[in-house]
Amino acid sequence: MRQFRLRDYLTFLYMGFIGVFLYTFLLFEALRYLRAQEAFILNYLWPIMVVIFSTVILKEKFTLRKCGGVVISFFGVLIVLAPARASLQFGSLKGVAFAVGCAISYGLFSVLGKRRDYDRYVSMMFYYLFASIFSAVPVLMRSGLPRLSIAQLLGVAWLGVFANGVAFAFWFLSLRHGDTARMSSLVFLTPFLSLVYIHFLLGEEILFTSLLGLTLIVLGILIQHGGRDRAFDPDLPHLEQY
Repeated sequence: MRQFRLRDYLTFLYMGFIGVFLYTFLLFEALRYLRAQEAFILNYLWPIMVVIFSTVILKEKFTLRKCGGVVISFFGVLIVLAPARASLQFGSLKGVAFAVGCAISYGLFSVLGKRRDYDRYVSMMFYYLFASIFSAVPVLMRSGLPRLSIAQLLGVAWLGVFANGVAFAFWFLSLRHGDTARMSSLVFLTPFLSLVYIHFLLGEEILFTSLLGLTLIVLGILIQHGGRDRAFDPDLPHLEQY
């Protein structure tokens, strides 16, 4: 097993804070103020944030194609936000800020992760370990461990075991044993499948503006990557399970 130094653990610490703790906190805060479909679609801006941060941090070239993709995706965001802008509700605006912050957080996490060569399983273990510590501190300082019902415990277990651990394991296994390009392209199905789950499990009516806006966001992501199956770095974990 690889021997880690102090700087490696510091890397795990800040990566766990940015990509897991902060991301999850902002996402759940967004869900307090927005429809699930709106929060999820805005969260899907993170690939756009990857392009922006890659230009700033990794000094990658910001081509005309990338610029066009970013513009189209943000136009999709405006369409998704049309109902909220029409009502001008302060809560909705707060939710939008949290959801966009969520995308920014994960976009930054993804770009910083490109510069690391840690084992996927080991790095994710440490990311979640430190994120658990960050999460426990405010809970214990505020009111101590809450009493959870059986249903709530099952929900937490679902998110922790299946939506995170098992999902990541299967994702990495699919990349190892399948065609990487094909596996990566399947990621584009997740936002549309999530709308189906939101409709049937949460009972939300899926708005036409949500479908149209999401389509434009995905189209923008495809355009900025030249329509090739590398819109997602297969070496990076993906958090679309929320």
